[in-house]
Amino acid sequence: MNFFFQHIEYLLLRHDCVIVPGFGAFIATVSPARIDMEKGMIIPATRNLMFNQAVSLDDGLLANSIARKAGIPFEDARNVIVRCVAKIKENLDTYREIEIGSLGSLLLGEENNLLFAPKHLDFSSTSELGYHPVKLDTAVPDSVPIKATTPEPDIIAEAEEEETVEKSYYQFKISRTVTRFAVMITVMAVIALTVILNPLPADEREQRASVVPVEKILPAPAAVHAETDSAKIAEPTIADSVPVSQTLPSHYLIVATFANIKEARKYAEKYSSDEYPLTAVESRKVARVAAAESDDREELRKKLNSSEITSRFPNAWIWSRN
Repeated sequence: MNFFFQHIEYLLLRHDCVIVPGFGAFIATVSPARIDMEKGMIIPATRNLMFNQAVSLDDGLLANSIARKAGIPFEDARNVIVRCVAKIKENLDTYREIEIGSLGSLLLGEENNLLFAPKHLDFSSTSELGYHPVKLDTAVPDSVPIKATTPEPDIIAEAEEEETVEKSYYQFKISRTVTRFAVMITVMAVIALTVILNPLPADEREQRASVVPVEKILPAPAAVHAETDSAKIAEPTIADSVPVSQTLPSHYLIVATFANIKEARKYAEKYSSDEYPLTAVESRKVARVAAAESDDREELRKKLNSSEITSRFPNAWIWSRN
């Protein structure tokens, strides 16, 4: 179940509401920064987490995250959510409480209502970002008496001389608006000169849909007639063109996914049994371990929903070759 809770935690960092279909929704609310005059503290903004059992309509966000991470179809990801929710409800009925990863725990109340107890008061972890409460310094410093001093004659003469020099110059005051416009124009001029002096390199690559020459794809007119006549004489069957030994099943009952075929084979050898022999299946990006395989998807779906597979492989799903 940890992988299921990790998807919820990941989505809550980027969304304010994550709905678990048929179960409820985790909602994050933001409390703005405030000043506590009684305690003399400046409290930073916090992000609090709550749970609403009434919001259970599927918006596809959680299923899309699971499908993208596991590399499975969207409908299979929805089936995974259904099985995980059933497992959570079963644990709540048995133990009356279940932990939702690092978010907190859910408790089953007396009237079968769900109560959520967050593990952290501030879900956004503002303390890790350096946003700590700041104590206000309300003390007023005592006034310091200033002693009157009489300037020396040399200092008075230097001040009068500096005042005379300042009066001989004109002072022009430039507003901040004019200064901003001048800086903007300067930046735009620098960017324009950079683009003019360093133009983007032209893409001289040949734009075509295939790397095979056209003349190799399209046969000559004579060749077309020859091929047509030969096709009329003898048409090869599927059994002649594709050996039976190279035909692979179309659908697999997957129980684990790995980054390479070596790890998948190691897992299959370790957990295989006479009742459920496991095999490693290699695909383009990842390697998977299958407990069953067939060309009939409906046959695998019946095995997936059977009690034996559900108890032994609760996170199993069906993968089809493209």
